[in-house]
Amino acid sequence: WKTLWATTAFLCIFWSPIHAQRNIKVMAGTGVAWYDGDISESARNRRHTPKLSAEVAYYLNPNMCIVGGIHQAWVGAADSLALDPNRQRRALHFRSPITEFRVGYVYEFLADKKFGRRYNRANHWTPFVMMAISAARINPQAQYQGSWVNLRPLGIEGQLITSPNTLYNQWQVVIPLGIGIE
Repeated sequence: WKTLWATTAFLCIFWSPIHAQRNIKVMAGTGVAWYDGDISESARNRRHTPKLSAEVAYYLNPNMCIVGGIHQAWVGAADSLALDPNRQRRALHFRSPITEFRVGYVYEFLADKKFGRRYNRANHWTPFVMMAISAARINPQAQYQGSWVNLRPLGIEGQLITSPNTLYNQWQVVIPLGIGIE
C-alpha cells in the first residue's frame, strides 16, 4: 500500500500539472477604465486610467475554457476639469479603485487551439463569446484638506437619512458578458 500511495501521490503532484499544461493558458492584459456619471459631463473631466488583469484559462476541449482571474482598475472624475463654469464652482471630485475577482466561461469558434496532444505553436485569431460572474470591490474617496477620505462611512449619497445602518456594500456582484477576437 505504501508503494501504491507514493506512486499515486507522485502522479497527482508532478505528472498531472505537466500533462495538463497544454490545456492551461496564462494571460495578462491592460486596458483603459473611466467613470461615466453625474460628475463627468464629457470625456474632458473623466480620469482615463489603466486597467490591469491577470487570468488563467483551463481548456475543457479545443473550443471551451473556464477562466478565472483578477482585474484592477481605477476610476474618477473632477468638476475642476469641466468646461462649464457652474460645474467648476461646484468642485466635486472622486476616485475609486475597483478590484474584481472573476470566474467565467469562454467559447472560441475556431478549434485550432493549443490543446492536448494537438499542441500547435502557431498563433491564430479566433472570435469568441464569454460570460462570467464576478465580485468587485469599490472604495470611493475624495480629497479633503490634503488627505484622501473614504466616502462610504460619510453616507453622502443619502444612505444614512432613513436608517443609520444603510451604508452601501463595497462588494458588488457583476455579470460580465462579451464578444471579441483573440
